[in-house]
Amino acid sequence: MKQTADRSNLPREPSALPPLDLRLLALIVGVKLVLHLATAGRYGYFRDELYFLDLGRHLDWGYVDCAPMVALYAKLALLLGGSLPVLRTIAAIAGAAKVAVTMVLARELGGRRYAQLLAGLCALLAPIFLAADTLMTMNGFEPLFWMGCVWALIRIVRTGDSRYWIAFGVFAGLGLENKHSMERRTPVAQGRDRRLRRRRGGSLRPRDSADSAAGKTARLPEAARRGAS
Repeated sequence: MKQTADRSNLPREPSALPPLDLRLLALIVGVKLVLHLATAGRYGYFRDELYFLDLGRHLDWGYVDCAPMVALYAKLALLLGGSLPVLRTIAAIAGAAKVAVTMVLARELGGRRYAQLLAGLCALLAPIFLAADTLMTMNGFEPLFWMGCVWALIRIVRTGDSRYWIAFGVFAGLGLENKHSMERRTPVAQGRDRRLRRRRGGSLRPRDSADSAAGKTARLPEAARRGAS
């Protein structure tokens, strides 16, 4: 019985995935970039963008009303001149990355060329993404960290390799540094995995908690700052 339980903890052989159509991915990502870059200099600064630029001039481990990573995006824009097109280009790159990761996730779920195309088009044309990727805010980056967590979860389910929880923790921790709203939901998936492993008779090893450690480590500087203030 013990040997059977030990075998159940071993990673499963991952099933073969269809190839990722890189030409199709490059095409859809390119359309996304061109679409946003063509309008990058229009309509003037959004008020939050001006605030974020000021945060970029005063970098810190955290702020009263937002997590610190948005100030790093703004600092990068300031180093490149701080103009409106530069700000919007950073947002456009984040949007293009979302399209690319969406297609990668479709492939991770077994989707072939048509599924990857459909997923990419949905990410390209989704109104919420079209709006969010027009402005340089933390909202345009937040889905990237969620997608990273989803990628790790898919890998865990597909391969049975609990080491992907470390990747989950890294994405969740960085996401918390981007926007605090990730804090509300990431513990749910971790709790479900632990309950599932106990139900199957599997013992929890140190690496099964590494995701939590990685996430907490990523947020230590901001937590220390809040504790000192």
